[in-house]
Amino acid sequence: MAEQLAIRRTQYEQTMQSAEIDRLHQQNMMRPRLFKLASRLSWVVVLGNFAIVGWYAWHSKGAMDPRVLMFWISSTVVEVLGIVYIIAQYLFPKPRDGRERHGSQRLPDPSNL
Repeated sequence: MAEQLAIRRTQYEQTMQSAEIDRLHQQNMMRPRLFKLASRLSWVVVLGNFAIVGWYAWHSKGAMDPRVLMFWISSTVVEVLGIVYIIAQYLFPKPRDGRERHGSQRLPDPSNL
């Protein structure tokens, strides 16, 4: 009985370790794609904002309210910072249990589950 439990535990540990390795590999493969997507999205946001403000300046025949320009610059900065924050959260995730991660993270002990 104890021998079977030890075999099951070893199989469980190997399965969990293999799943974690697969997840980390997949996550590493997706990071460059996320970076490219986020970079393009940032450019789309900035260029879209320029187009909207350009249309507003053309429509108002140059008599633009300074508050509109302040709002435009502020919203562009906030949007780009938001995109950077989202990327940083994905690239450097916080551990689920609240502890700091240093080096490689160990899998949980299945006997404690």
